Amino acid sequence: MTEGTDDDVDETRRASSANRNAERSGDAAERAEEVGN
Repeated sequence: MTEGTDDDVDETRRASSANRNAERSGDAAERAEEVGN
């Protein structure tokens, strides 16, 4: 990542952050299901 603008970097960070949040939400939902069963 030697080239590219700050905007590109910010966009990539936002994307990976959103992915992590989505994974966390998925994990939490699975855990809630297990507890509910």
